[in-house]
Amino acid sequence: MKFIKSFFKYYLPSLIFIVALGILFLVYMFKNHVPILMFVFGKAIVHSNLAETIVKRDGIELPNVKVFILENGNQFLVYNPDSKGSYGVIIVDKAKFDIASTNFGENYYDLLFGKFLFQTDGASAIYASSPKWELNPKLKITEQRISYITKKLQGDDYIDVNHEIIFRDK
Repeated sequence: MKFIKSFFKYYLPSLIFIVALGILFLVYMFKNHVPILMFVFGKAIVHSNLAETIVKRDGIELPNVKVFILENGNQFLVYNPDSKGSYGVIIVDKAKFDIASTNFGENYYDLLFGKFLFQTDGASAIYASSPKWELNPKLKITEQRISYITKKLQGDDYIDVNHEIIFRDK
């Protein structure tokens, strides 16, 4: 009987506090970092093979953009955490000489420590060319450089936006 009284007096409040913190943590993760939470449950993958690159848009360097080399070495996943919409994640396939935006938005990707890109299973292998790419992306691929053009709506017209990925020597 003494154990039960001491449990309720000392351990139960601590246990309730720990459970409440755990619930708050899960709610925070579910709201802000779904891909990392999905990884814990085995429903996401992590890209960590970061390419040494300089990424530019219209000649301006974008330091937050990360380029990951995918498993086969011929595909690159370009992740721009500052871009919302279809250009936030772009896949360039050197072997097929193709470029595409993913079918999924930025909520399916999460960058951790600037080096690990978590990608949910729903977005893992599925990507498709967007109708926007059919407007001739002018894709150019060499060993040291990838360049392409996307379209951006400005007023009533689409304007060209030049993108360039420059690979640094290791």
